Amino acid sequence: MQFKTVRGLKWPAIDQEMMMVMDYKEDLRRIQPFLENKRVAIQAGGAAGIWPMALANIFNTVYTFEPNPEHFICLCENTNCYDNIIRFQSALGNEKDFVEMNTSIYPTNTGAWFVQKGGVTPTLKIDDFRFPVVDFICLDIEGYEVNALKGAIHTLVEHQPLVMIESKQLRHYKDIGIENGDSDRFLLSMGYKELDRIHRDVIYGPS
Repeated sequence: MQFKTVRGLKWPAIDQEMMMVMDYKEDLRRIQPFLENKRVAIQAGGAAGIWPMALANIFNTVYTFEPNPEHFICLCENTNCYDNIIRFQSALGNEKDFVEMNTSIYPTNTGAWFVQKGGVTPTLKIDDFRFPVVDFICLDIEGYEVNALKGAIHTLVEHQPLVMIESKQLRHYKDIGIENGDSDRFLLSMGYKELDRIHRDVIYGPS
């Protein structure tokens, strides 16, 4: 593994495109009017730590999930001064499994790498944690948002958190059996409604 420094942060050396998330983190200001509480946020697609750090400045506790080993090394180093970030080297889904990163389609955009079956990295379900409170779920996991949400049905029903998902079409969707809009349709079926849309992210709240 090789790394470089981007704006003072440890970063995968091979990456040429993911740094745009540094600017997109400003989108989080749009969730503020919809938040009733700022206790616990669950965030997946932790990458090099940009979003977890931004959320840690809003919420009391942030649980972040990142399956990519290179990203996880960067995440841990970049967030080591944040006592309120809890880090997991894992994917989120709706079944317990082991996954690895598919790097073939987007070789220089590590933020677009996606999980596939195999490997040694575990997939966890949000519901299995039985969080006592959840105020916000933020997912940017390259099409697997719908799987993570299906693994959070109990959490969505019990806590009614605000949810922000990335919603865009990616070339690999057909390879993983996902259609664009699956996550949006799932949240609507759970009684959520769209509240706002920023760049590629959509904010949903309970109806």
